[in-house]
Amino acid sequence: MAPTSLSVIIPSYGRPAQVEQLLADLAAQSLPAERFEVIVVDDGSPEPLAPRLEPARWPFALSVLRQHNAGASAARQAGIARATGSVVLFLDDDMRAGPSLLFEHLLAHERAPRAAVQGRISSPPDLAARPPFERYHQQRLEAWFAQLALGHVKLRGANLCSGNLSVRRSALLEVGGFDPSLARSEDAELGLRLERAGVELRYADGAAASHCSGPESSSQWLAGALRYGSTELAVSRKHPWAAHADPFRYLFALGAPRGALLAACALSPRSTAQLPRALVAAGDVLDAAHLRGAAVQLAGLAYATQVYRGLGEALGSPRAVAGACQRFLARVSRDPRSVDHVPRALSAAARAAEDFHEDVAARQRGEAKYALPHAPRAAPALVENIGLQIVLGIRAMHFFTDAGAPLGARIVSRLMRHLYCCDVHWGAQIAPGFVIAHGMGVAIGDGVKIGPGCIITHNVSLGAGKDAQSGARGVPVLEEDVHLSPGTVILGPITLGAGTKVLPGAVVTASVPPRSIVEMPPPLIHLRSPPLAPAALLAAAAH
Repeated sequence: MAPTSLSVIIPSYGRPAQVEQLLADLAAQSLPAERFEVIVVDDGSPEPLAPRLEPARWPFALSVLRQHNAGASAARQAGIARATGSVVLFLDDDMRAGPSLLFEHLLAHERAPRAAVQGRISSPPDLAARPPFERYHQQRLEAWFAQLALGHVKLRGANLCSGNLSVRRSALLEVGGFDPSLARSEDAELGLRLERAGVELRYADGAAASHCSGPESSSQWLAGALRYGSTELAVSRKHPWAAHADPFRYLFALGAPRGALLAACALSPRSTAQLPRALVAAGDVLDAAHLRGAAVQLAGLAYATQVYRGLGEALGSPRAVAGACQRFLARVSRDPRSVDHVPRALSAAARAAEDFHEDVAARQRGEAKYALPHAPRAAPALVENIGLQIVLGIRAMHFFTDAGAPLGARIVSRLMRHLYCCDVHWGAQIAPGFVIAHGMGVAIGDGVKIGPGCIITHNVSLGAGKDAQSGARGVPVLEEDVHLSPGTVILGPITLGAGTKVLPGAVVTASVPPRSIVEMPPPLIHLRSPPLAPAALLAAAAH
């Protein structure tokens, strides 16, 4: 290994005594001092840290950087820029490190060449004497790490904690490091980018450190929870692919009664402003009565209600809250394994509604002749437009399929056949933003894939067939924005490239490159034979 294979980065603000204690722990590590360096980033502390820390006191290489107060994320970024080790370990300035902490982190990285390693965060010795809200957080962490150690849960990017987290420096540079714009949840946001980039996420139970900061007030704790609500929303918006990081997941994970309470806090943050404080006060009363478990439970509920109040304030209105929840449910339907406890039918309904809304919007964005004569959400558009009714039937089929009720999808398919002479198989994969114009006589077979923005007119057939050269059997794939004119037939395992338009009457059995026009040869036109005169008709009859 290189002489400095590990860089330990400690952002700090106004905690010189705690940083000295942590440095003393690092001086007593089982890993030789020449194998690591320590970088303390002073984030604009009122009293500069450098004079007190005295780099010459320590057996390892110590650098003390000072910056204007910009937050922990910016401090960590400054440390990353200065680091020379191939692995970077982040520790909070109020932590105490176990003697094998650094060795265990390096050992985990030796086994995984491209990884992020989460170490265990253990309880401080005086946890039992702390107020319920502090015990709540630590007990949650302990339970989570115990589940990780047993392999009962999977470590995901949104679960990473920046205290006691090590990452390959190359991976940090690849994804861009921490986002300095986030005051909270910056570690979860980094974790999501690492996960998305394919960095292996590992847990090292032997790499233990504990948080030992002094207790904060309940008011400070609740203020932080309120900020978490808005930053959790910001993180979710940055990563729309990650349903498991969406704050609305807790509405369902915590059960119906608590979920309903959290929803009320998000929908009306102003009217529920006193609820978190009341819960904290009630927890203190229970704690004084030695009902410690119940006190911790109330503290957890106080934290959750405050987070959801912050979420509601960030969204700004009940309608925005409902829309954000619907988008979360639709994402869960697209990736059902990402989040547990969400009713399948509910997420399927949210996805069907979202897809149909996009279908309606596609008509307004697309060619003017297919636009709806009414506002996109007006009921008359659905009553009068046959193509839109067929698309609604398609979304209903998808709903029943996603909800685990395939019989319902088959019934809708058969109803569409009788109502519109439109035979769409329930196994067709049709992306949102789909337009059917007129719609009568459309046939779409099982397994056909249709991309967003496609337009299909009447008497169009998309079905199974054989490739003329290979003999392979399959169904067509339409990439985005393909337009099929009346009477077209698309057969076999072929792909119609994005932006292609197929003109009326064409029969397509071979793949078509993007932005093509497919047309049939013009019809042959010639004059009919001239009509015979009456005399000639009589002569012809006589013969």
